[in-house]
Amino acid sequence: MNLTGKKYPRIYSISTVGVRNHNNTDLLIHPLRTDFTGQSGTGKSLIAADIPQLILTAGKYYKSATPSNDPREYNEIPLKKFAFAYAFMNIEVQKGKFIAIGVMIKRAPKQLSPFIIQVEIPRKVTTVFRLKVTS
Repeated sequence: MNLTGKKYPRIYSISTVGVRNHNNTDLLIHPLRTDFTGQSGTGKSLIAADIPQLILTAGKYYKSATPSNDPREYNEIPLKKFAFAYAFMNIEVQKGKFIAIGVMIKRAPKQLSPFIIQVEIPRKVTTVFRLKVTS
């Protein structure tokens, strides 16, 4: 039995900005096993299933992991006060080397924009994300 988990490539972390239940969240993923626990409605399925599904399929086959009487659309993922949200996974492709794959989720009009970051940004560069607040 393998007790060390997956070597490479592997999901290193999942991050969100402007996502309901998980605004500005960074979650490190253990190579062997990561459990998400909490009460109903806290966003466990959103992080463990919906966000990875959106990122890996660019929304083409999206179906919410949480059963509901009403359809759950991905454009409902951003917090109501934001016009859009970001979700991305850092993938460790070899020891200490990463790429980021993710999506920008726009509330209206419903739109999903996938992205990949695969170059190292010099440490002297600082980027600030500004989310547009809508009333």
